[in-house]
Amino acid sequence: DAAGNESLPSATGYLNVGLLPVRDLRIEFSEGEQPILSWRHDGQGISHYQVFRETDTMAEPVLLTTEPLNHAYPETEFVDTRYSAQSSGNTQWRYSIVAVDNFGVESIANQIVLPALNLILDNTDAPLKRGVMNEVVFRVDNVGSETAQGIRLYVTVQDDGVERVHQSEPFSVAPGAFARVPVVVGGYDGLDGIADLELQLVQIPQPRSEVRLRSETALSVSDDLLSVELQTEDFTRGALGTAQFSLKNTSDVETEIMMAE
Repeated sequence: DAAGNESLPSATGYLNVGLLPVRDLRIEFSEGEQPILSWRHDGQGISHYQVFRETDTMAEPVLLTTEPLNHAYPETEFVDTRYSAQSSGNTQWRYSIVAVDNFGVESIANQIVLPALNLILDNTDAPLKRGVMNEVVFRVDNVGSETAQGIRLYVTVQDDGVERVHQSEPFSVAPGAFARVPVVVGGYDGLDGIADLELQLVQIPQPRSEVRLRSETALSVSDDLLSVELQTEDFTRGALGTAQFSLKNTSDVETEIMMAE
């Protein structure tokens, strides 16, 4: 005070202002394998991370990192080795990531959901056709407990060694329901007799997070074409003439024709 008297020292406290939730949280799951989670954290003094997993029916989340998962720069990765396709395949899982600093203080958890989605061809007998556009229809079943929103299906085929990627419109699937998802695939000349299709269901549940589910299927390939019939009037040398053509589209996909003079 003004007379020079001093108070007793106050209690000390610790605050790590850089201990924010992890960012860029992603989960990637390939059929028959185990989920891989990755994330970033730019804060200072990060010691390790804790990863939890739970379902809506569990009383409390289960700690998956019984040993500390050390911080890695620029990205930390975790494989859920406890995941089993036999026991976990039709279950929706929620993962929580917690950052822990050098003094044992924990950040707010960042969460991401691995949806329980099953993806199959809606019609396995329909072949891909070279020479025309193909509409391939898939069925996506949601056996989880929450609506899966904002999903796109990506289909990749090999055209003589070149990857050709096609995508669906965004769609959602309610719990216990299914959606039929059409994807237009080109009839490339370089398609093999049996075309391998790489499938990816991609969801952006919130900004700077991503869920990517990978699987594969195959379709037989046959040949088709757009038939053109040209009709002309009698032509005279040195004069203008007229001609018209008719184009028959044998596919189920509306096809645009570009004309040039």
